[in-house]
Amino acid sequence: MRAAGARAGVRPHVVLTEPIRPEGIQILERVASVEVLSAANEAELSRALARADAVIVKFARITADLLEKNPLLKVVAKHGVGTDNIDVDAATRLGIQVVNVPGINSNAVAEFAVALALNLLRGIHLAYHKCVAGQDLARDEFLGSELAGKVAGLVGFGNVGRHVARKLIALGAKVLAYDPYVRPPLGEGFEQVLLAPLDGLLQTADIITLHYPLTPETRHLIGPDRIRLMKRTAVLVNVARPEVVDTEALLRALERHELRGAAVDAKLGGWVDPEGLRAALDSGRLILTPHMAALTEEAQSGIARQVAEEVVRVLGGQLPLHPVNWVDGR
Repeated sequence: MRAAGARAGVRPHVVLTEPIRPEGIQILERVASVEVLSAANEAELSRALARADAVIVKFARITADLLEKNPLLKVVAKHGVGTDNIDVDAATRLGIQVVNVPGINSNAVAEFAVALALNLLRGIHLAYHKCVAGQDLARDEFLGSELAGKVAGLVGFGNVGRHVARKLIALGAKVLAYDPYVRPPLGEGFEQVLLAPLDGLLQTADIITLHYPLTPETRHLIGPDRIRLMKRTAVLVNVARPEVVDTEALLRALERHELRGAAVDAKLGGWVDPEGLRAALDSGRLILTPHMAALTEEAQSGIARQVAEEVVRVLGGQLPLHPVNWVDGR
């Protein structure tokens, strides 16, 4: 690992690629100088990282080139869980510790997933927009479905998936889960959850929620063949990464009414078919939100504190609590 600890006579310098909650900054400022960037493009990042011992990143890309050009850097900390915007392999090769903060935002993301599922089942977003537009409303147009008694299929049964399962069980749903890294018994409170193969889950579920990180193995995990397995009355909720689903195949399925609806918590950028996206949004079959599932006061405060504490630990020569990689000397 790149040598940790303060350089002789110099306080460590921590760069934040985007602002975080002040409680996190206060923890950092006890031991380090802190620089918060307003425009985290690669040129700005390269300038800032030239004197950085640590960087805390939300959405900016931390590339191999950036890591190689900045030899003082000892730790890259993700303000969240998913590290697909960090070149972890390059960091490992260079002896740079990568950390994240799993679990803190799990309840917030789970609540949001359930809210999206209920919205799709009841058409709340459609009714709202028609009311705002002053359109005449026929009540029968908004005949929805209840969540109680439905079969919910959770793709991924980690921290978020388990929170979702608890909430859906409390609302009266039957819960299936797919996760190749999980084996029974699932633990106290999950006796009603049945593990199922992915394709069987997709064929059976009325509500499908996605909770997988983006990796080469999970990219387009839900492609056209698997979308065709789903019921025409099913709803799909993606609070993971948009690339876990083949978005072109999803838009085609919505256009052909092969799914009741879908919700994706992701930024607008990256959709290959903008016309199909607009048509799906206008029809009400697609709900799109701007990667906001974890945006609660509680979650953001907890993430800021924990990511700051992780950086302080590593800069102080201690083992991280949540390492993403293993580097020499760790």
